[in-house]
Amino acid sequence: MDQTEILSPDERERRGVDRRTLIKRAAAAGAAVWTAPLILDSVASPAGAISCIGGCFRSVFVAHQFNCEISFNGQPVFHFCPLPTTGCATVTDVALVTSWSGACIIPPTGDCETTSPVTFGVSPNCTWQGGGTCDAPRSFVAAVGQLRPVTGGPIVCVPGSISANGASVTFTNALTTHVWFHFQFLMGCSCS
Repeated sequence: MDQTEILSPDERERRGVDRRTLIKRAAAAGAAVWTAPLILDSVASPAGAISCIGGCFRSVFVAHQFNCEISFNGQPVFHFCPLPTTGCATVTDVALVTSWSGACIIPPTGDCETTSPVTFGVSPNCTWQGGGTCDAPRSFVAAVGQLRPVTGGPIVCVPGSISANGASVTFTNALTTHVWFHFQFLMGCSCS
């Protein structure tokens, strides 16, 4: 008959780290790796001279395996890279499963997981379907892309380069070891 040894708390402490503590420490170490992505350049990519009085909407679109066709908006799990929100009176996540056209974003052509540079545009004559109200004219206020390693390595955050009028944003991947994982946008409403 197998007999389990019963130890007092003092005895466990003398014998070293118990299994539960070891698992907690491993989980904390793993979380630290995933919550500290590398940042290429500066992530702050707001459009400088654009003023939007109608608030801002944040959207996230996944490139990996979906070629930018499926949206996962408002899901904090995809917000690994910080997105500057300065200059927005309010920031709201767009409604779940909003399409590109519903978020008034023109996606790039081709495979936006591996293509570089990748350019997105603002659709000037679209009907907003992202929840709430986002009146035209609309403009990109900030944008950041996330690169994932192909085999191993850190997540990398890349700021989008927003045109002077806020009508387009371009992301450039200078790494051969990474592909695009997601793109995050801050769309301003009633802009001038």
